[in-house]
Amino acid sequence: MESAGGGVQALVRDHDTTFQPWVGIVDGIFTGDCDCGITGDALCAHTVATALTAFHAGATFSGAATPPKAAPVAPEHARYLQAV
Repeated sequence: MESAGGGVQALVRDHDTTFQPWVGIVDGIFTGDCDCGITGDALCAHTVATALTAFHAGATFSGAATPPKAAPVAPEHARYLQAV
């Protein structure tokens, strides 16, 4: 678990697959983002696990967080991510 974009990001293992959920407060609403494929307003199990772990650890959240996927990426980093 680590701070990211004013929220918290973690690696969550679900059976044989690892997901990277993020939770934070965006526009005054507690929000989650995960690469598991679940979309919509509901939080997936991976974001809930991340949130509960963050709360238990006493993590702090920014009132104006930005999910990592929404943050602009430097062009050289984007090329690296595309190559990977």
